[in-house]
Amino acid sequence: MTDKNLLILDGLGSNKLSDNDVAISDQCATLCNELGIGLEYQRISSTEEMLGAITHGNTDFDALIVNPGAESERDRTAMSSTIAGLEIPVVEVHRQNIFLGGSVVRPLHIPNGDVGFVCGLGATSYLLAIRAMARQLNE
Repeated sequence: MTDKNLLILDGLGSNKLSDNDVAISDQCATLCNELGIGLEYQRISSTEEMLGAITHGNTDFDALIVNPGAESERDRTAMSSTIAGLEIPVVEVHRQNIFLGGSVVRPLHIPNGDVGFVCGLGATSYLLAIRAMARQLNE
């Protein structure tokens, strides 16, 4: 039994993932089990669903890892505002390096700046975020 629970939200567009990307949830579950952290992993298909899941995470989980996949400035603003209201630690994750030229994805803007960030390492981005979160939860 674990006393810390992590919510991972895999954002908009995760329904278009390759088989290798789908295996990310299995890798995350294995690592969380090794670290003694409970995990709920959700693939999200709409902005409304994402906002509801983020809000739900604040009451039922100790930490949140989110790949927002926001498709518009309005979506990013709504997600940023919702995350800014959380009282749990958050790490934003992206599989690809969103800072390379040509990427339409941008990081969320969180007013209080209380969010970690990992990108560009494929599935390893999620695993590094989990390890960082485990360390923070155990401090």
